[in-house]
Amino acid sequence: AVAGASLVRIEGGGHELHPDDWAAIVDAIVTHSQAK
Repeated sequence: AVAGASLVRIEGGGHELHPDDWAAIVDAIVTHSQAK
């Protein structure tokens, strides 16, 4: 486990990133990068 990490599940996700999922992905990255 990685301290402060969280799992973000993308429904129907596989080996590609669908444009409809980018908002959730970017939000997760921003939230993680702003965490203290």
